[in-house]
Parts: sequence; structure tokens; C-alpha cells
Amino acid sequence: MHRLLFACAAAILLSGCETLGTTPRWMPMALNNDTPYLQQLTPEKAKAPSDDGDVQEDVRKMQSLGLGLVYHPELEQLLNDELQRIKDASGFAQVPGRVFILASPTMNALTTDEGNIYVPIGMLMDIQSMDEVDALLAHEFAHTVLSHTDTDMLKEIQKKGTAAYAMVNRLGMDAGNADSVARRIRNGVALYMATEKVISPTWSRTQETDADKLGVDFLVQAGRNVNGMTALLGRLDQWDKINAKLRENDKPKQSMLVAAASSQFAQNEWQALFIQALDPVGRQIEDGIAQAGHTHLGPEERLNDVNEYVRVHYRKAARPAVDSKTWRKVAHSQKSKRLAQSVAQSHTAFRSVSQGKSSAASNALAKARHRDVNGQTFYQLALATVAEDRGRSKEVLALADASAANAYPSYRLQVMAQQAKARQAGGKADSAELKALYEQFDVYGRPAEFYYDLIRLADTTDNVGLKVELAVRCQAAYFGDANACSSGQKQAEAKQETGLVDGLLGIFGK
Repeated sequence: MHRLLFACAAAILLSGCETLGTTPRWMPMALNNDTPYLQQLTPEKAKAPSDDGDVQEDVRKMQSLGLGLVYHPELEQLLNDELQRIKDASGFAQVPGRVFILASPTMNALTTDEGNIYVPIGMLMDIQSMDEVDALLAHEFAHTVLSHTDTDMLKEIQKKGTAAYAMVNRLGMDAGNADSVARRIRNGVALYMATEKVISPTWSRTQETDADKLGVDFLVQAGRNVNGMTALLGRLDQWDKINAKLRENDKPKQSMLVAAASSQFAQNEWQALFIQALDPVGRQIEDGIAQAGHTHLGPEERLNDVNEYVRVHYRKAARPAVDSKTWRKVAHSQKSKRLAQSVAQSHTAFRSVSQGKSSAASNALAKARHRDVNGQTFYQLALATVAEDRGRSKEVLALADASAANAYPSYRLQVMAQQAKARQAGGKADSAELKALYEQFDVYGRPAEFYYDLIRLADTTDNVGLKVELAVRCQAAYFGDANACSSGQKQAEAKQETGLVDGLLGIFGK
């Protein structure tokens, strides 16, 4: 019976990942190649301006995704000036959104439903001219104008990633060092979600090529050289290779986390087998999301499409001189290079902690240290992650306090601070402080991956109202896929097999 139940559970888990590789459910705006795309659009057809509160909430949510955002005011100003230039020239000045710099080593930009554009700092370092960066911004802005979003995929990644994290916790909350393994799992999931959201944009083939072509229109209107788009597309092949290598480097974390959970949590062979089902689940999630990239045209095909579009519509368009000097002065400054290098080292440290390699994490952060970096949230978060892994609660609290005044503070650090205080108080969270943390949860857009941490903290207090409200809101947000909506304490008190089945049903809805 155990083997049959195990087989059924694994099948359910694996089937739960199938939706990740499907075509997005939205339909792109219909366009044809007979005339430039911009002539087929009017500002009235563009995405309606979002509420400013929604735009800011989107930024705060991204601040807490993985290592968050990089604060580089000079580069941010340059990027946003160029984005506004494109908006004004194209006639879509009212469309919302700003440009932000991601603390990520990946090589793919991300455009959210609110119109914000997030570009990894390493990607900016690889770009060589204003014309290229304008091509990138024009392409991403085209996604916004055409109402292309990846919101559904982002939510799906959060659900599946949080489900895996919650399930491992549910299977062994009575284990002696459950907190240590749980932190590694959480860090691994956070890194996984942050990486995949940027590596695997969900645009279909039509949406990607439409954004390329409308981006060319935007470049012409803004007085930039259309060759900036061809130069940008010429980098895609190398960027894809970098992203593939990052994916490959992050893959071992799945098996390492599962091995850690098996060795620390498993009470018998049956339970070990069940936990090991997470290994194919983790890989299925990863492969499913990566499959989204297979809907893309290859770099050469996209380049050919753009060249043909330019030949038909802009063969005689002016080709202003390429502006490399303005771009390199800011984007390739010593400060920019140090920030990019520190992001890469912090990412390595974050990943090392998720794999149980605390010493390697410390070594990476030693290389990242610099006065331009010390006040950056991404660096403080990586330091706090290492400190938390080593049980140094005071360091976590100090780093959380220091980061509160940063330009882009992370909700993750606030949660880590409350967890550190609870450990210092013998496992009991302060009810008033937890309530304040919960109010901030709303401000940050209620990122899915934090429900579980808040629920666990609430279960240590006497605040029944907060417990109920968290549970209800979590269940409502993930109705039918109610992952991470209980702390697992009840399962730990129940018999092993019953607890395992309840944990499984609790993730996918009873």
C-alpha cells in the first residue's frame, strides 16, 4: 500500500508542473507587416495607466525577490531618461513604469504587468552603446504597450516553489535541526524563483517578434540608430549560453536539499522515498519553466526578421552616429563594475548557503566587500543569510536594522529579523512586532513565498486573530492549490503516514 500511495503522490506532484510549459493564455494585439507597427497603434489602445500605488507595490515586491535591486542612482537616471525619451517620441508618454536594476547575474530583462522594466546589472555591463540600451528599453516598452505580461507565469513559479518548500517542512517539523534545513530550503527556493523569473520570460514567438519590430519603430521615432536593435539581438546567443550555465549551476541545489531533508527528516524507508519524490518535482519545475524559452525564435531567426522589417520600412531611415561614450561613462564606470562583480559574488554566496556550503559563501562575500557595496541590500541580505545559517541571530538583526534605511529594503530581511528574535526568545515571536511585520506584508504586495514563514511565526504567538486571518488569506489566494497555508505542526503531532498524506493534500487542495 505504501508503494502504491507513493506512486500516486509522485504522479500528482509531477502532473502539477505541467502548466508551466504551456503557451500563455492571453492573446497578443493583432498586427501586420504591411505598415510599421507604430502606425497601427494609437495611445488609446495602449495599456491604461496603472495606479501609482500598484506601480510602487510592484517595485517593493521585486525588492524582495531573491537578492532584490541594485541602488545606482546615476545609472538609473540615465536609463529612465532614455525610457522617457522613447515614450515621448512614440506618443505613449502616459504609459506607466520605470527602469530598475536587478541584483541578478542573469542575462534577460523582465517587464511586469505594471509597466516596470527590470534589467540585470550584468546585462547592462555587456551592452556597449546608448543605441543598444535604447533598443533593449524599446523592446521591453513594446511588451507593455502591447499588453504582454508574464504575471501568470510568475504566480505559477511562486506557487510551485513555495509548495516544494512547504512540503519538505511539513514532513519533518519535529526534527531536531529542522530550522537549519528549512532555511536552506527557503534560500534555495528564493534563489530558484529569482533566477527563473529573469531567465525565462514567457512571451510567445509572436509576442517576442512583435516587440522587436515595434521596438525598431520606437528607435526611429526617438532618433536612435536602428542598428542598435540588430547589435542587441546579436548578443542573444551568448546571453543564452550564460543563462544556461546559471541554470546548470543551480540544478544541484534541488538534489542537495532533498538529500538534506531525507537524512534529517526521514523516520523510515517509506518516508525517505516520499521526500525523494521532491527531486524529480524540483527538476520537473525547472525543466518546465525552461521549456518556456523553447517558444522563442532563435537569435538568428529574430535577427533575420528584424533585418527584413528594417529593409521594408526603414531602408532609407537616417543612421545617426552610434553613441558609445555617454553609455560607457556611466554604465562601465569603476563603480558599476564593482557593483556587478559584487552581485555575482553575492549570488554565489546565496546559492552556496542553499547547498550547505557556508565557508564557500563567506569566501565569496569577502571578495564582494567594498565601500560602494557595503550599503547595498543585496550584499547585506547575502551576509544575513550566511549569519542565519550559522545561527548568529545578532548579526542578522544588525544587518536587518542597517538595511531598513536603504533605497530598496527587502521584506525578506524583515522576516529573517523576526525569526532571529523568535529564536532568541526560545521560539516564541512577539505578537505586536509580528503584527507590524504582517502590515508590511501588504505593503510589499504579499509575495507568496512569505506566507509560510508568517504562518509559522504566528503559530508561536497567542494572537488567534492573526493566525486565522493569515490562514484565510492564504487559502483564498491559492484556492485549489493551497500551498504553505499551515505550519505543519498538526501534521508533526499526527501519525507519520496520516501526516504525510495530509501534507500532500494540503499543498494541492483537499
